Amino acid sequence: MAGSVHKDKESGKWYYMLTLYDENGKRKQKKKRGFKTKGEAKAALIEAENEVNKGTYVEPSKETFINFINEWYEIKKKSIPRSAKITRTYIDSYIIPMFDNNVSLGNLKLVHIDKFIKKMHEHPRDKDKIGYSPSTIKRALDVIKAALEYAVDSGLVPKNVAKKATLPKSTTNEMKVWDEDEIETFLNCAKDDKLYILYYLALMTGMRQGELLGLRWQDIDFKNHTLTIKQVLAHSGKEFYSGAKTKAGNRTIGLNSKTIEALKQHEQIIKQDKEKHGDGYIDNDLVICTTIGTPYNPSNVLNRSFKPLIEKAEVTPIRFHDLRHTHATMLLKLGENPKVISERLGHSNIKITLETYSHVLPTMQKQVATKLDSLSF
Repeated sequence: MAGSVHKDKESGKWYYMLTLYDENGKRKQKKKRGFKTKGEAKAALIEAENEVNKGTYVEPSKETFINFINEWYEIKKKSIPRSAKITRTYIDSYIIPMFDNNVSLGNLKLVHIDKFIKKMHEHPRDKDKIGYSPSTIKRALDVIKAALEYAVDSGLVPKNVAKKATLPKSTTNEMKVWDEDEIETFLNCAKDDKLYILYYLALMTGMRQGELLGLRWQDIDFKNHTLTIKQVLAHSGKEFYSGAKTKAGNRTIGLNSKTIEALKQHEQIIKQDKEKHGDGYIDNDLVICTTIGTPYNPSNVLNRSFKPLIEKAEVTPIRFHDLRHTHATMLLKLGENPKVISERLGHSNIKITLETYSHVLPTMQKQVATKLDSLSF
């Protein structure tokens, strides 16, 4: 193996030549162009030579990254049925429009990933908003990471360059929670709404929207005051998935007496709907469903019920997912063990819980200090 660095007289840029030998001993030369300085070309050559010596050298693919990620999706979509549609959306809505269409998979560098992130962060969404949220950018990056990991496993690239990408810091204004007064005000306003039990359970259990809309009566243990996540409604509202998406998500949640009572009252409403519609009632055993037993479309819940109720109650506008955050924050303020809260929410580890709700921890520290003052020694 031998390599050399040269300057292109026409473009003024540098390139390296690397001599390789295949398994039959046949000699071939590989050229890589486009370096601005001799030093950059030399450094790239040394890296390539080291990879050859280690047996990890991968010949740079000339296929564009955009073409590759589309092909990757077609291969992977059957193995990710729950997230296939949203993955396709992120590829079409963010990655394809904002990624450099000309960069090849083989020449993909960290700088290309960082430029993509910067573009998303500064994108003029409309006249009032600049840039996508850190969570949206992170999800788009996660798709890129997954695609590149497949490329590494397939021997198309030597490493996943997206792993070291720098994400914009999340801002605390993405999460808003209600205090106890706002919770009470909203629930009083929603008392006569068909979806009252949905909001009550969200605030009392911290369950995700899909988990709530997929909850069945058979999943509730009234005797032991628990419910178990065994079925989840898809984002489309058109299909159910067996079990939660992650192992930690398949969990049993303890219910307080008031929640059990609220469920029993709601059960009577369901029985009335069944009697009223008779054979026209489609019995999916759902706790939260339309008057004829069919599942609710999540977007309809948001636009036709949740948002109007927030306006009517005149409480802080929040996302439906913030009901989950409100539940967790409420428990932390009540002094509940973060480990218990982590298990209740279905987080894969307690670190996620502590990082997500770090804004509540200073208040807890003050409570601890106050409790220490009450000691007699």
